[in-house]
Amino acid sequence: MTNRFASQGDTPESFLPVVNAPFQFWSGVVTDTRNAYRQRELLRSLVVRELRQRYRGSLLGWGWALIRPLVMLAVYGVAVGIFLGAGDVIPQFGVYLYTGLIAWGYFSTIVSGCIAALPANAGLINKAAFQKELLIVAVVVVAIIDLVIQGSVLIIAYAIYGQWPGIDTLWWGFFALIALTVIGVGLGLFLSATNVYFRDIGYLTDVALQVGFWAAPIIYSFGMVKASLASQPFLLTLYSANPAVPAVSAFRFALWPSAADPASAGQLMSSSDVFALLSVSVLAGLLLMWLGQRYFARLSGSLAQGL
Repeated sequence: MTNRFASQGDTPESFLPVVNAPFQFWSGVVTDTRNAYRQRELLRSLVVRELRQRYRGSLLGWGWALIRPLVMLAVYGVAVGIFLGAGDVIPQFGVYLYTGLIAWGYFSTIVSGCIAALPANAGLINKAAFQKELLIVAVVVVAIIDLVIQGSVLIIAYAIYGQWPGIDTLWWGFFALIALTVIGVGLGLFLSATNVYFRDIGYLTDVALQVGFWAAPIIYSFGMVKASLASQPFLLTLYSANPAVPAVSAFRFALWPSAADPASAGQLMSSSDVFALLSVSVLAGLLLMWLGQRYFARLSGSLAQGL
């Protein structure tokens, strides 16, 4: 019988923690990434378990992944699009609004999911030795699946409006996803480990995400902000520095057909500004993710005592 560990060049001992091993701040992320890759079958099991348990016992099942953004679309569509007249200014307001909602929903799902991941898997953490970062990666995978399901609704909207986004603009959406993912994971690593010892973190994060929702052009346009802050360029620059602002604009470049219409260009941040700010966001997110992983790894050995 072939030894599974031998076939992969590993031994059973390579999956066990080393007692009193020195903490490697600079090179440790490479070692931890390699160990996580060796345990990729566990990641698959974590994702499958989460997908099976998420809506177990509910009548609508995975339909709930669509209900929340669609309800928000209906509420804000009526309140902002009709009552406040944004629908008269922004063409295809339903698509415009929905792309912002699912972009922010993806980011907030990662951050809040990371915080909940450790307490939800306390039994596994207490019983088995494994790379705890796999719990964070599983959150991201499930968030991506949610996003794909939610994004599929846009196909119906495109058919109704009779307009489709260009293939050549879809890369903007991937660029935005990279930025939102690395920043979300970086924050999630810091917050999830800290939340084990200070449970106020979860409540504070909920409040911060609510504030963040209104601090990005999700239900209003960047053009409105730009017009309001025309005489205060510093505040406009400060507002634009929020990574969610260029990320939401990039999502709309990719998925909002009217983004290609010069008449609608004033509703979004310029493509050059979006590219520059997203590039900075990705670099900052990668640094944040690296520091977050080192912080997470530093505390991972004592997580069981705090859960």
